[in-house]
Amino acid sequence: MYSDLPMSSLATAHRTAAMRFLVLCACSGLLAAACSLNTAPSGTVKSQTGSITPRGSAGAANAGESGSSSTISGSGAGSSAGGASAAGAAGTGIGPINGSLLNGPDGGGPAVMCASSIPKDGICKPNAEGIFALKSEFDVWWHDEVNPASSSLTDPGRGKLTIYFLASLDDICTDGSGGHASLRTCGTRLPALWVDSVCKVIQIEFPDAMWDAKDMPIFRTTSSTTGFSPGDILSFAKVTYLVGIDLPNPEATWPTWDQTAKFACPGGTGVKCFPDQDDDHHAGVTVRVSKNGPVPPEPYKCGSGGPWVRSAAPLGLGEAAFGLQGASIVYIGLRMALGGHVKIQDACLHGVGDGESSPTIPSRAIDCVLEDGTPCSAANANFVDQNVPNFHILQAGQTPPPAPIWQHPRENPSWGPLAVKLDRSVSPGPRTSMVRLGDNTQSFDCATVRAADFAPYQ
Repeated sequence: MYSDLPMSSLATAHRTAAMRFLVLCACSGLLAAACSLNTAPSGTVKSQTGSITPRGSAGAANAGESGSSSTISGSGAGSSAGGASAAGAAGTGIGPINGSLLNGPDGGGPAVMCASSIPKDGICKPNAEGIFALKSEFDVWWHDEVNPASSSLTDPGRGKLTIYFLASLDDICTDGSGGHASLRTCGTRLPALWVDSVCKVIQIEFPDAMWDAKDMPIFRTTSSTTGFSPGDILSFAKVTYLVGIDLPNPEATWPTWDQTAKFACPGGTGVKCFPDQDDDHHAGVTVRVSKNGPVPPEPYKCGSGGPWVRSAAPLGLGEAAFGLQGASIVYIGLRMALGGHVKIQDACLHGVGDGESSPTIPSRAIDCVLEDGTPCSAANANFVDQNVPNFHILQAGQTPPPAPIWQHPRENPSWGPLAVKLDRSVSPGPRTSMVRLGDNTQSFDCATVRAADFAPYQ
């Protein structure tokens, strides 16, 4: 399990691969690790699976050696005399803070590319590298994009989508440039979907335990900082990543629901394009849609006056569909792109700032399981796949679209006390909060990330 494996700086693990994307983006050294999400500034980075292993641990690759199957393999790290980088003259003091180099296949390749020959200083510099917890929050809206308005499967809505990450940062140059960040997802919380016509609530849940699986992908990007003092800004390049699905590249055209069973990827077609990254012997990653559990706070009263009740995923339209057996387990794949800018706070251990994201979070469902445990038929799976929610992420200053594109059936004063008023306020956009957990020699699991003492969004 991932929780039993160490988490680390990857100083020896991702040298060669990360070198391709050393586009220096402005980023805060202390919190740079928690800011990255998956690909490079001008493209995408191929994800790898495994653990993030502390420097010097038994699982880490030695210089010039590849890691084991449970670690991230890569060429080894060299050392830089006096902390100087090949990007600057020896003795200038400009180079990676930890003095390491990016080595090519021959073990003596190009060094970390620092942006200038002028080092920066600050009280946060000792904490510029390490292990970080990241919490990203997104203001999202959605509506039924498949069925006619007269027979919508779910109500239009707006809510918060939260993703947690465990991140490692190293190779920050003494001028604040050149950082490498590696992340893996540690938790996802989705807003509930409401069905006013039948007083039902559909709550899609990503089990926390899935993120500890050894095959969960690790994503890499670049980051840098404007300085090493409170108030300096950490930026991380926006990156695109895939979970539970494989495409020719992360930016490839997203398959439509009628292509799910037959689109091509490096591993083949259809189900072979949904890697079992949560290690449960099923394609893709497994989400649950259970009738059990508490009902989230209601956004409005149900139109029929009855109480809201949780429901499995329906397999058809209309009230009758909710009276029948639904799908309680769905196997999916999804894509997202994220980046951001975080301001370091006074104690040098926390930071809060703005995020960047893709416009939507598309997903595909390859199969499902009914409430009684029997597999879904092809028709059932197709219906679930065709109706997976598409969350639209609001950027800073944006609002959901106007009516009739985004409108609740009861969003009309004529309904009197039962009228619904959707939230059309201006969005603050994606937000990011970070906490430094410890040094690159320490190990942390996903439970620690989700329980971290994140600073509130401002």
